[in-house]
Amino acid sequence: MLEIINFFNFGTDPKGLAEVSAVLTVVVLLFVVVVGLLLDLIANVELRVLRRFFGDRVAVNFFNYWTFPGLLMHELAHALVAIFTGARVLEFHLFDKDGDSLGHVTYQNRGLIIMRAVQDTFIACAPVVAGIVLGVVVLWHIFCENHAVWVDVLLWYLFVSIVNHASMSRQDLKNYFGGVWIFVLPVFGVFYLFAQRSVNF
Repeated sequence: MLEIINFFNFGTDPKGLAEVSAVLTVVVLLFVVVVGLLLDLIANVELRVLRRFFGDRVAVNFFNYWTFPGLLMHELAHALVAIFTGARVLEFHLFDKDGDSLGHVTYQNRGLIIMRAVQDTFIACAPVVAGIVLGVVVLWHIFCENHAVWVDVLLWYLFVSIVNHASMSRQDLKNYFGGVWIFVLPVFGVFYLFAQRSVNF
């Protein structure tokens, strides 16, 4: 922590510790959003390339059907975290009725306002976190273990599927920013305590 304080050159007085804690709080709370937006950018570039060379139908089928494991991961992440945090899952759809769009999960918040904020935040970012974890696990298996060629092809397929669906929709972003306020003071407090402790040692 002292290295971070020195890097930003905020100083070791209470004001400097508060400044570095504020910066780290913003970084931590926005990290999952930035990763989600980057993954969404990658997926959109991929979609444009597919549309350009193969047409709309192939591109839509690729994202909605051919990368089904990623879609399943995305929606399951929402649903499981909703259940885990105490929200009530009202709908779980892998494909909407028109067949041209992705699935969705609708849920009902339960509990006090603090718990509702926690639910909104965790449910919204669940696909990004699950995508990062599963993506790293799949990449580890690809690069650190020896497999038959067909297994490597299957693992790459799983990785692409996960990356294509490990992003946050507009509704996810709205829910995330609607609830993440509850974490600002606790995260800031933890960083401030760590900063103060590192300075005192």
